[in-house]
Amino acid sequence: MTYRQAFIPDIPEIQRVRHSVTENRLSNPALVTDADVEDYITRRGKGWVYEENGQIAGFAIADLQEHSVWALFVDPLFEKKGIGTLLQLIMLDWYFSNSTETIWLSTSPGTRAEAFYRKSGWKETGTHGKGEIKFEMSLQDWKQQFQDNLPQQEISLMALVVKDYDEAIAFYTGKLGFILLEDTVLSTVKRWVRVKPPGPGNTALLLAKAANDEQSSRIGNQTGGRVFLFMHTDHFTRDYNLYKNRGVEFVREPVTEEYGTVAVFRDLYGNLWDLIQPSHY
Repeated sequence: MTYRQAFIPDIPEIQRVRHSVTENRLSNPALVTDADVEDYITRRGKGWVYEENGQIAGFAIADLQEHSVWALFVDPLFEKKGIGTLLQLIMLDWYFSNSTETIWLSTSPGTRAEAFYRKSGWKETGTHGKGEIKFEMSLQDWKQQFQDNLPQQEISLMALVVKDYDEAIAFYTGKLGFILLEDTVLSTVKRWVRVKPPGPGNTALLLAKAANDEQSSRIGNQTGGRVFLFMHTDHFTRDYNLYKNRGVEFVREPVTEEYGTVAVFRDLYGNLWDLIQPSHY
């Protein structure tokens, strides 16, 4: 299942999808030629297709010259799978990255397409052509619509290259007080080891044992000497003194900055960490 840019060799399949729809059908298929499609996807704007098992099942084309959606259609056999919604998202994201002009489209009244565009935040502004409803989407409307439907994402794991699983676990759980979330044997040489600081955050470290010389060369220096990781705490004095007493090496002593109190320590391999109590605590 792939969403990708449309190219000239896709035109026959784009035309097949266009002629397969049951709504907003062309009264005469010859009205939209292959040359027209080529013009819109190569010169006037850009197009995208949804491809499944080598077959194009939907497409969208935006016209940057006329500031319009030239086409958005899904093969009836692939309806109700969210294909049109994602094609629209990709198309509008590209359009508003290249223009601040309001974009418009038209569709026949009383169709599922009309309901789809209303639900997607398009605003009816009048009629177009032979009684079609004209819809518009401004840049501000798009930003609001996009913000209201932001994906729920987070960084869940960050790989930390280590020399040995057990010595790394011992340091992070014993010296820093991290929680061992998982230690699963995957093979005779590989384990899946996850640790995280105590606290409400979900981001964890994947302790990944170096498997070759190149990976081994990165141990302790994944960022070329810069501070690698930044750990917040609600009580700097407590954690700083606990770490010092457990033998953690601090390479920069505590200072108070506008953003909070910070010191830099080194892990068992040499990676640099900031221990920070933000000023809002």
